[in-house]
Amino acid sequence: MKIERLIEDNDLRQLWNCINRSKKVIKQKAEKGEISKRTEMKALKELGKVKNRLKHVSNLS
Repeated sequence: MKIERLIEDNDLRQLWNCINRSKKVIKQKAEKGEISKRTEMKALKELGKVKNRLKHVSNLS
């Protein structure tokens, strides 16, 4: 599912789940050595920012 579509449809629960899946994939890629530790940290930080914004506009946790 594309994130843009989830945002347009205002499907916040699915968007929340998508962010969590993305975090898992990033961590797996870092463990395998496909991405650097720095890249992993930057990506997780950005996803954290998005998740915090999402918390403020919804009741998700």
